[in-house]
Amino acid sequence: MALAVAGTDARAQAAGGTEPSLHVLTSDCDVHPVDWEAFVAALRVELGAEGYRVDQNSGSPAPIVLSIEAAPCEANVSNVEIVVNGPPSGRFTRTISLGDVAPALRARTAAIASAELVLFSRKPALAGRTETLITAQSPLPAPAPPPPAPPPPVVIVLPPPPARPDPSYDAYLAQSRHPRPSVLRLVGVAGEFTHYSGPASSLFGGRVMSEWRLPWNEFAVRVDLAGATGGFDTELGHVTLWTAAAMAGGEWILTGTNLAAAVGPMMEVGYTRVIGRASANADQGAGGGSTFAAVLLASLRFRVAGDLWAALELDGGGELSGIRALIDNQSAGSTAGALLAARLGAAYSF
Repeated sequence: MALAVAGTDARAQAAGGTEPSLHVLTSDCDVHPVDWEAFVAALRVELGAEGYRVDQNSGSPAPIVLSIEAAPCEANVSNVEIVVNGPPSGRFTRTISLGDVAPALRARTAAIASAELVLFSRKPALAGRTETLITAQSPLPAPAPPPPAPPPPVVIVLPPPPARPDPSYDAYLAQSRHPRPSVLRLVGVAGEFTHYSGPASSLFGGRVMSEWRLPWNEFAVRVDLAGATGGFDTELGHVTLWTAAAMAGGEWILTGTNLAAAVGPMMEVGYTRVIGRASANADQGAGGGSTFAAVLLASLRFRVAGDLWAALELDGGGELSGIRALIDNQSAGSTAGALLAARLGAAYSF
C-alpha cells in the first residue's frame, strides 16, 4: 500500500512568486495505515508554516513525489516507509514504527515524519546522495516503580523454661542422643509352669518380676524371685519337691506405644527341698540342696490400660547343678536336666 504526495520545487516556485505545492494522492488500498483525512490535515499544518500548499488527488505533474508505503494493506500495520523522490537530492527514505503509537496519534505521527523528510530532502547540501535511512519510534512508557520492600520479620526470643530437678538417671538421658524411654521400671507378678527332663518332673509356682532400664535405652537389668512345688507318686511312696530361686540377667528390649518385646540371658540360683513319704518297705526321709541353672528368656508385653501391662514369657535352658529324689535308687522326681518354663502375668510400669 502506498500514499503518494507530489510537489513542485519550492525554490523554483518561490522565484516566480508562487507558493510551493504538494499533491497528495491516495493509494489503491481500501484500508490505510493511518486516518487519511487526519493525516492530510496534519500535513497541511506542518508544511503550511514552511510555505507549502497541500492538495489532494491533483492530476498536475510534479517533480517531487512523496509516498507512504505499507505492506500488507492493514490498518494496524506496525511499520510504514516514507519515500521522497525528486530534485535536488534524489531519493530519500525513512521508516517509522507505529506499533507502539496510540491509534489516535498515528496520523499526526506519520504527518510530522513526512514533513521532516520533505524539508530534509530540499537541502541543496544533500545533492548527489541517493538514500538516507532514518528510523523513528515512539517513546516507550517509563517502567513502573518496583513494589516497596516488605518490612523485616520480627523475631521474638523467648527465655528457656526453668530447669526442674532430675535424678541422675534422668539427667543422663537428657544429655544422651537417645530419647527418653516410655518405660523406665517394671514390676509384676506371674504364675508359671516349669518342666524338668531328668527325670521328667513338672512344677507349678509363681514369680515376682522386676526390670530396671539402663542408660542405654534398649537394655535393662532383670531381677526375679520365684517359688514352685510339685508332687510325684511311685510304687514305693510319694515325693514332694519345693524349690525357691533368685534370677538375675540382662535384656535387650524393643518398646512401642502398646507393645514391647524383650530377650536376654538369665542365671538362676536356688534351693530345692525333697520330702518323701514311704509306702511298702521303703524308708521315708527328707533332704535338700542348692541348684544352679542358665536360661534364655523371651518376653512379650501388651499394654492393657495406662501403665498396666500383660506379659507372656518363655524360658529355655538347663540346670548346671540340680537335685534328684531317689527311692531305693529309683528316680522319683527332680529339678535337674534341661528345663522349659512358661508364665503369664501382669506388670506395672513407672
